[in-house]
Parts: sequence; structure tokens; C-alpha cells
Amino acid sequence: MKNVVVTGSLAYDHLMTFDGNLKDSIINDSETLSVAFTTNSHHIDFGGCSGNIAYSLKLLGESPIIIGIAGNDFDKYEDWLRKNDISNSKIYIDDNNNTAAAHILTDTHQNQFTMFSPGAMQSDNFIELDEKEYVLAILAPEMPSRMLKLAKYFIEKDIPYIFDPGQMVTVFKNKEDMDFLIKNSIGVILNEYEASLINKNFGDILHANFIIKTLGEKGVEINGSELVPAQKVDKIVDSTGCGDAFRAGFIHGYINNKSLAESAEIGCKVAAAAIGKHGTQNHSLAS
Repeated sequence: MKNVVVTGSLAYDHLMTFDGNLKDSIINDSETLSVAFTTNSHHIDFGGCSGNIAYSLKLLGESPIIIGIAGNDFDKYEDWLRKNDISNSKIYIDDNNNTAAAHILTDTHQNQFTMFSPGAMQSDNFIELDEKEYVLAILAPEMPSRMLKLAKYFIEKDIPYIFDPGQMVTVFKNKEDMDFLIKNSIGVILNEYEASLINKNFGDILHANFIIKTLGEKGVEINGSELVPAQKVDKIVDSTGCGDAFRAGFIHGYINNKSLAESAEIGCKVAAAAIGKHGTQNHSLAS
């Protein structure tokens, strides 16, 4: 059991499903957009990148420590973390704001619309780590200012980190900030679209010891060449949080001296478990 620092969003996920294809409601050549969807279901679950990654890391037998920020409505989520034996001692509570919220609409083809309200995450406050041995940190998506502050903190503490820009790629405006986070990481995990967006917005800066690019059902690309196939699943139930599950599996393999390909294979197995359940913290792993 190894101590892994997990940063990123903590959020209540409002998960809704749409019976159809979201693309069918978008008119590509229209100059305006005004679309309404009627959903089949609405569930509120515990989510956010750091919570999701920590949940799967705990299932894998590791000891995740979340450095995060939550709001004045975090009580139920806090109880959930305790129930799953995940430390909440480094989660800063902002009494003046709500916990972040993600409203995610998923169609039958696993296309998604997501709206994210950062709430308490707009604060840069965080609780510093205890003097323990931390083998690795993952810098998962949250507000860019917090990601930069935490990256500098990990550098100061000599804790290697994996950079996971995720959906925050669109929020970064400064090339120097993105370059700093990539350059000082031991590796980067992102999806195909995020990699393309970094290249488009900031140029050819995506260089690290390893670049892990997730390709959905096509699998995972390692350093632009090696391909690890996706794990076959009997039924896709909900793709929300699969990327976070993959990251937990990859980290578990990496800190236990597996190769990049072997670590990616473990990541794909954990992602397959997550995709078979609704929500992001409801899956289990076969022994």
C-alpha cells in the first residue's frame, strides 16, 4: 500500500440520460443555438476527478490522499469517503461556497454534454501534506491557478507528478503555464481531443518522459507509437468517469514497477469495470 497524492475536482455529479443521439439535435450551419433535451433519468452521485481516482486507487489497495477543496454542502460526500476508508484530512472546506457541481447529459451513443460549476474550487487554498513518504502525485483537472500552485508545491516537496489536463485544456490561456506543467511532470495522461487542442492552442509542447493518450474504444497510445487495446466489455452502461478509472489503474501499475504498457493494461481493466456501472464511484474490481 503506497501513499499517492490525488488532486483535482471534487464535485457532485448530476447524471442524466437521453434516449437518442445528441448530434441529431445540432444544426451545424445554424448561426444560433437553442436546444432543450428531455432526460430519462437524473441521479446525483459523488464525483470529481480526485474523488473518482482516489476511489479506484483504494479498490486497488493503494492509499490515496486527496488534496482538494469542497464547499459547505460536502457532508454527504465526506461520509462517503469515510465509508470507503479514503482520507479527507487534506480537503479544505470553504464555508462560503457550495461544492463544485457537474451536470452531465449522456446519450445512447455515449456522447456527452457537460456543464461544470466550480463553486469552492475557485479558491487557491489547500492543506499541506504531512511528513510522510509519497511515491507519486497526480495533478488532475481543476482550476488552472490551483494546478499551477500545486505543481510548484510538489516540485518543492520533491514529489513526482503526472499531469492530467483533462477538460481544463480549454480554460488555460497562457502557453507558459501549460508548458511549465508539462515540462516539470514525469508524464502526461490525456485523451486524443485534448492532445490536439494543446497542439492547436500552444504548439508542439507536448513532450515528457511519457505521453499516454487514451483513444476510447480503440485503446491507449503510448509515446505516439505503441498501442494497448481497450478491454472488451459485455455492455456499456455509462462512460462517465472511465478516464479517471483508467488513471487510477495506470498509477497502480506504474508505482508497482510495471512497464508503461502493463500499467496501461491495468488502467483499461479498471476503466472497463467503471463503464459497466452508472456513476463514477459505484464499480468494484474482481479479485
